[in-house]
Amino acid sequence: SLEWRLPSLPPGTYEVWMNLACQPGVQGSTFEVHVADQAVQGTVPNTGGWERFALVSLGTLCVAADAGARLQLKPLKKTSVAVMNLRDLFLVQE
Repeated sequence: SLEWRLPSLPPGTYEVWMNLACQPGVQGSTFEVHVADQAVQGTVPNTGGWERFALVSLGTLCVAADAGARLQLKPLKKTSVAVMNLRDLFLVQE
């Protein structure tokens, strides 16, 4: 799993986005993204290769308090040699 500390995260609703790549035949791994006490789950799609990145929306999270938070990416199921090739993971406040 991966973890980043966010110095401040204002209350609000955030859309969770990932820029990822996955080789054909390796897709299907599952994962969770956690922020504060909220989580969204995703399944890695086939993007056509380890270097062919695609933006994927995972859904929204509601953050209740303005405080430092942890952003965590946790694999749940690995279908092959790797879960994904991750380029970016970011939150967009709505």
